[in-house]
Amino acid sequence: MHTPEPAYAPSKMFLAKSSTWLSLVSISLAAVAGWFLLPSLPEPVMAVETEVETEESVTTPAPAQVHGDQPLMDEWNKDIKPMLEYYCYDCHGDGMSKGSLDLDEYPDLASMRKDPKVWEHILTRTDYHLMPPPEEEQPEAKERHQLVNWINKAIFPASTTDPGHSVMRRMNRIEYQNTIKDLLGITIPVRELLPPDDSSHGFDNNGSALSISPAHIDKYLRAAEKALDEAIVLGPMPPKVIHFKARDITGGGKRIGDGTFLYIRSSAHVTPKLRQAGSYRLVVTASASQAGPEATPLDIIVDKEQVANFEVKNELHAEKEFSVELDLPAGSTEITLDFPRDFYDPKHEDPKRRDRNLMIHRVRLEGPLGIKRQKPLAHRQIFIPHAPGQDDRAYARAVLKNFARRAFRRPPNREEIDHYLVLTEKIAQTENSISSGIKSTLQAMLVSPSFLFIAPDTAAAKSSQKPAPISEHALASRLSYFLWSTMPDEELLALADRQQLRQQLDAQITRMLQDPRSKQMVENFAGQWLELRSLAAITPNRKRFREYTPSLADAMRRETEMLADHILRGDRNLLEFLDADYSFINERLAEIYDIPGVSGDHFRRVSMAGTPRRGILGHASILTVTSQPNRTSPVLRGKFILENILDITPPPPPPELPQLEDARHKGKKMSVREQLELHRSKTACAGCHNLMDPIGFAFENYNAIGIYRESVKGEAIDTTGQLVTGEKLENAESLRQVILHGKRDEFLRCLTIKMMTYATGRGIGRLDRLHIDKVLSQLQKDDYTAHSLIRGIIHSVPFQQQRR
Repeated sequence: MHTPEPAYAPSKMFLAKSSTWLSLVSISLAAVAGWFLLPSLPEPVMAVETEVETEESVTTPAPAQVHGDQPLMDEWNKDIKPMLEYYCYDCHGDGMSKGSLDLDEYPDLASMRKDPKVWEHILTRTDYHLMPPPEEEQPEAKERHQLVNWINKAIFPASTTDPGHSVMRRMNRIEYQNTIKDLLGITIPVRELLPPDDSSHGFDNNGSALSISPAHIDKYLRAAEKALDEAIVLGPMPPKVIHFKARDITGGGKRIGDGTFLYIRSSAHVTPKLRQAGSYRLVVTASASQAGPEATPLDIIVDKEQVANFEVKNELHAEKEFSVELDLPAGSTEITLDFPRDFYDPKHEDPKRRDRNLMIHRVRLEGPLGIKRQKPLAHRQIFIPHAPGQDDRAYARAVLKNFARRAFRRPPNREEIDHYLVLTEKIAQTENSISSGIKSTLQAMLVSPSFLFIAPDTAAAKSSQKPAPISEHALASRLSYFLWSTMPDEELLALADRQQLRQQLDAQITRMLQDPRSKQMVENFAGQWLELRSLAAITPNRKRFREYTPSLADAMRRETEMLADHILRGDRNLLEFLDADYSFINERLAEIYDIPGVSGDHFRRVSMAGTPRRGILGHASILTVTSQPNRTSPVLRGKFILENILDITPPPPPPELPQLEDARHKGKKMSVREQLELHRSKTACAGCHNLMDPIGFAFENYNAIGIYRESVKGEAIDTTGQLVTGEKLENAESLRQVILHGKRDEFLRCLTIKMMTYATGRGIGRLDRLHIDKVLSQLQKDDYTAHSLIRGIIHSVPFQQQRR
């Protein structure tokens, strides 16, 4: 029998009311802080691993598990070791250990496999042309290829059946916000109550970045309380309220905030439009500055007839409510708030008593009164109708079971509901209300691991590595959080209940991509892959770039999102990310792009033929997020292309290097190109800058906010360069052609890795390469269409299975 998960405290107000409740809170917070209780969570939501397994921590299979070791050693002795001796041993062998790397320490496969991090380092630096150093003799392309392939086969033997490590991750803030909205049927900004999310492997839905602490739980408690207060109405339904904003108040006076300041004899007017006649309560929040022998008067007039008179004696800004019940007809009725008697005595000894004024802070109208109103839909969906003859306990069980199925995204077991039912009855006894007990218990559910975490769904010993399919309910959650960034809808849950989701998976993928909620995938995946979220924090120098405004930044982001949406949701060819001869722009962007004939704020598809703007590499959004505030940055632009287009991660720069702005040579301020050439003259810098700089210089025709230019201060811009793989570049267009035709496979692999990382919530490494290869193989057969990529990832072993 499994121990049910702990319930979490819904609010601090209950702590003093129940010692049982206090003990539950203590146990719960301890469980969250250390996740000591995770192994005893109820089926089917149990953690396979609570620690995220990184590539560095992966234990490479022992030699007996690796197929064909002898051929690998034969290739090592015949080709690989002689290659390393020729190109590498002068620095890293024969007693030399430059950079703390001594290849003499690895005489056989067993020693190599004990140090996978070192061999990952060797592999990447060889593959990215960072080693040997530029000044040394370089291996031929086929030699590099052979070495990289051998390391992959020998040190990182991938499997077509191993799904990799399973990730238990909590929802990020966006997913939490969307889930609360869909679960409760309310729109409320609860994400703002939660701490910001960290990112890992480029995404904020990655399990290794989504930590949790008692501080998180406190925030989740507050967010759940606020959400349930919005969704649930205990007791009689209060009358409807109309709040009048400053724009709704007409007449004399001076507008201050949402109110009106009447400083001479004058009136303010509100005109509600009512659907039905009845009794209404008008509530006016007011204060006054006093002068003369009487208090400041406030008259309420309806259709020119005075219905109430108040004396506003409270001092200015000491707000007080004044209310009156009115019988109002259906339709429009003018209500006047009149300040009938002004007074001014400039000689009064107290300056505060010289001028009588009336401040109307707020106005609201409640009603119609005395009419029973139906509870909101969110409330009715939670508090389902009573069955005939059903007592409170049975009703509470039914409500909790119904809610738990949707909140936990799977059927709860009886033990879980029994556990929560105890909590419900204890609070109901204290509050003398079963509804209060249910509401507090729902809050406990909303801070439970079963709600907050998107988790593997079976208990398994870590020693067992046999893969097996995840449950249909876990698949429904993975699918919905990948494509919608929210919980499964009723159709997905119903299919999972009947064990039919896998049978109808492709049909469901099509349905989900056609649903407007799939825009979340575009916004959250493309927004992080292409770094569009960074635009919100970009602050280009206003003196140098006067064109840059918040509205332009928003237009930049929207252009790239709309193209990504058109490609991904529209099932277009993925190469259009690089080669689209069209984009989606408005007048503001058209001005920046120097494209005539586009007017208005609305976005529309526009041809980019004949412009230097084909594909995302010409988008102002990308060019701006890869610049410094006061200039372009070839390094950032080169790094962006390497990491986000080609899946190459340059090593971090050596410590204590000066910023480019501070670089001088013989007292002379140098151009960016000259500064980077100086950097490349240093051995420690040359490898990375040889990778990045030629790519970045190809984009120098675009300034720091993406405006195209041919020269700077009258001098032609030099955009030429040469990649480490030998291709010569003339400008950004030639780079685009190199990537599109010469490095197409690298781009598609990069995009696949990025999307699989986002879809699975974990980093994708070399041990996953055969899964990536399978997706890419099908992608090629399907002419590189976006839905083929999405389906391939969803059908992949890492998405569909887990280690048992």
